Amino acid sequence: MKKYFSPLLALVISLSCATSSGDTPSNPSDKTENSILRAKATKEIIDALETKHFNAHVVDDEASSKLLDAYLNALDPAHLFLMQSDIRELAKYRQGLDNELHDGSSAASVVIFRRYQQRASARLQKIIDAMPAAVKAMRFDGEDYADLDRGVKSPWLADAGDGDALWRAQLKNAVLNLHLAGKSQEEIVDLLRQRYRTQLQRIEQASDDEIFSLYMNALLSVYDSHSNYFPLSPARDFNISATLKSVGIGLVLKSDGDYIKVTRAVPGGPAAKQGDLRPGDRIVAVGEGNSGEMRDVVGWRVDDVVNLLRGPRNSIVRLDVLPADSALQDQRKTIALARSDVPLEQQTAYKQIIEVDQNGGKSRVAVITIPSLYVDFEAMRRGDKDYRSVVLDVRNLLSESLAADVQGVVLDLRDNGGGALQQANALCGLFINSGPTVQLRNSDRKAQIQGKPRSSVYYDGPVVLLINRLSASGTEILAGALQDYQRALIVGDSSFGAGTIQQLLPLSYGELKLTEGEAFRISGQSIERRGVIPDIAFPSLYDATQVGESNLDNVPLADPIATVSHKTYFDIPGALQDLQAKHLQRADSDSDFQLLKAMQARREQPLHRLSLNEAVRKRQREENNAQLLAEKKISTAGDKSDPFLMEAVRILIDAKPVFELPRAVHD
Repeated sequence: MKKYFSPLLALVISLSCATSSGDTPSNPSDKTENSILRAKATKEIIDALETKHFNAHVVDDEASSKLLDAYLNALDPAHLFLMQSDIRELAKYRQGLDNELHDGSSAASVVIFRRYQQRASARLQKIIDAMPAAVKAMRFDGEDYADLDRGVKSPWLADAGDGDALWRAQLKNAVLNLHLAGKSQEEIVDLLRQRYRTQLQRIEQASDDEIFSLYMNALLSVYDSHSNYFPLSPARDFNISATLKSVGIGLVLKSDGDYIKVTRAVPGGPAAKQGDLRPGDRIVAVGEGNSGEMRDVVGWRVDDVVNLLRGPRNSIVRLDVLPADSALQDQRKTIALARSDVPLEQQTAYKQIIEVDQNGGKSRVAVITIPSLYVDFEAMRRGDKDYRSVVLDVRNLLSESLAADVQGVVLDLRDNGGGALQQANALCGLFINSGPTVQLRNSDRKAQIQGKPRSSVYYDGPVVLLINRLSASGTEILAGALQDYQRALIVGDSSFGAGTIQQLLPLSYGELKLTEGEAFRISGQSIERRGVIPDIAFPSLYDATQVGESNLDNVPLADPIATVSHKTYFDIPGALQDLQAKHLQRADSDSDFQLLKAMQARREQPLHRLSLNEAVRKRQREENNAQLLAEKKISTAGDKSDPFLMEAVRILIDAKPVFELPRAVHD
């Protein structure tokens, strides 16, 4: 059994389903032995949900009803195929799925899938057959629109005619996107026919294992967003990612409708080093080498796209990407990356000394960057004195920094997706004398307090923590604890909000990643969804509706629990008004912060529908390009390579007097 406090480290495996036709689960390649093992795994999953999940509930009629909705939405997430009449007919399963599951059966999932398969296959075949004539007849001078908000909250199709109208707009938008991207009519027809043929083939040829995986993950999603069922192959991918051994270009991906979306770049990997891919970017095509044919991957499964991204070390892979910050779906960018290993040593902590002339003198500040909360558990268990861990590395970096006569330390925790919970607690111990750091609550609802039990030497100078939206899990425990102790000043963006703990359980068939607990700060606040709110906020690089736990519907917002007694080291809240004023004065005259504010303002005004008028779209593209050019001019006017980091350093210098007046008041 393995435990992880790092949902962002996991490779997100989405199993968009497809299978053979028929009314019963009878894939010729599926052996009876596998059916028996799936039945055993079903019972094991039900038992784990009812006895080990942190929100342990009986899988009953209420869960059955939620499962039906979750499964239907997983099959048809944009409500493009199934009709209201289908939903009414399938409602007969609403109160009975739980009984089947307790018996180890998932037969209803196959029957439901067949209906989806029937509708989707018919629709896609109709589009493929009509493609050449439909594209030739299209005109782009009207006043029609394509809906950008189509999703699980959209109504199911009223009837076949409703589907025809919706798909005309969908297809027309796809054609216009490719036309504006410079494709000829012949190229557009060939590309779209191949795209829909691929989707049709996946629907008609997928296995019973894929149906089972989708159904089990729909069940688990009823309880939380981090519990997952992994069939045998993706389970291995999860283990690889969780142990920080990655091969390829270093991306964490997830499925978002027909698109494959970037969740984050793995620190130290080719994508992170290259820097052009951002969370929310959508990969639409993949090509091999510098000139190989680009393969359209719209509608593909995540694991199949991952297989394309992997390849021989130092080989080139090209990605066609729709940027997250562009609402216009025709504005693509092509990114070339060299594949490589991502060894652990490229993700370890490191420091730099920054000297700044401020407040009438020169100050030296140590910046310690911590990409992840890593530890070599095997070497530690063996008793190796030189085993690798983030705590030992940061302790050494702090000693080196003090020897360099620095006035304070900035911990750069941006993009740190977490890691070992034990390391998060021990890291906090480097900055406090002793005390609790986190409260963990499992299904028994009893809070287990972890922290630094004994007094020992710690760094007692000024500390600023720099976080962003991708700071998650154990990183949030560290930031939350030091904020509650008033031991460090937190600056940057609100963190991810990943406050749950998972364990990986072997099953008779595959593996189960189960959420077994939830983390609370020593102040009693839950980390889940809320994250850590900075004392001084910077403009966000990320769209909070796309990145972070706060946008998930099925993650409950936990009520606060009791506060754990702890002391406060300094009066940071009392100094915030003055520190905030000095920060804003600098930011208002800083070209990079102006750029970031402009980008954030644009994100906060999203498009909900796209015009299918070519002239309108071209005008929108020109306006969008003009905005991007203006922002680029602001950016290039600045002389700092990392405005957030430099501002964190300046805030620390301003805050130095705050850390010279110890408070040591017990709450």
